[in-house]
Formats: sequence, C-alpha cells, structure tokens
Amino acid sequence: MLNPKTGINRDFDSFTLMDHHNDMRAMLPTMKFDTARPSFYLLNIGETHYPYAKPGEDSSMWPRISGVNGVFKKMDEAVDAQGNLVKDQTQFFDQAKLDQLRERQIDTVRYLDGVFQELFDLVPKNTHIVITADHGELFGEMGYFGHGPIMHDKCFEVPYLEGKIR
Repeated sequence: MLNPKTGINRDFDSFTLMDHHNDMRAMLPTMKFDTARPSFYLLNIGETHYPYAKPGEDSSMWPRISGVNGVFKKMDEAVDAQGNLVKDQTQFFDQAKLDQLRERQIDTVRYLDGVFQELFDLVPKNTHIVITADHGELFGEMGYFGHGPIMHDKCFEVPYLEGKIR
C-alpha cells in the first residue's frame, strides 16, 4: 500500500493520493513535465486489484475484504501461535465467482490499455515508460484467492513492459 508515510515515497518531490484508488485516467491531468530536467512518476493504480472495478463502476456486490490482502479475511486468523500460515477451510468464493472475478480483472486490463495510450500521447518525446505490477493474483489455485503471504508461482507472475516513446 502506498501512502505518504510509505518509505518509497520519501524522496519524491510530492505525493498525491487520488480521490479514487481505481481511476488512473484521473492521474493524467495532474502530470506536469519540465523540459529543463527529467521527470519521474510512479503511478500506483487500483483497477487491477480486487474487486477489479473500472472508474464509476458499482462493485458493491462483492464483499469488502479486510486485511492487507485477499487471501484471508483477517491476518490474525491465518497464523497460528508459532507464526505458521494456516489455511482457512472456508470457501471464500466458489469457482464460478472466481472465474467471474478473473474476467473482471482481464476487463480492467483491457480498459487500462486505452488509458496507457492516453499516457503515451501525453508524455514528451524521448520518454521512457516502465509498466509493471507489485504481485500476481490467485483465482482458486490451491483453494486460495488474492495474493500474499502465499508463496505461489501465480503471485510472482508480474507483468513488465519497458520502452521508449517515439
């Protein structure tokens, strides 16, 4: 989670928390570029995070998942007295819901493709763009949903794209 107190934010000129966590398009007008020096922006987007919603989309049909990730409802219920992970036997979503959530995430990525094009049109020539994510997602593998602290290959499948514009 990025916020003004997260260590990675300490050396940026500024930190802006957007009104909605899942509206990358709203970040674009806030970006300013100085021709006298390079700019560096870290855009943390939320469209691809549970509940995989595009801006303005009603996602109230999906339960609010408390905790730092989607694997467990509460972290203290997921760890035994020795600190070992304990898998909750409660089925959080059935396979049909997991499939629906996976399609929702794919749909948000398709939506973001258009927003990335707007970003590419906005930045100055000779700009380098890096697009990546912080984790992958589980959609029912080994009975889990979400990400971390599970050490599963799917959590480490992270997209990465780098290139120079024009």
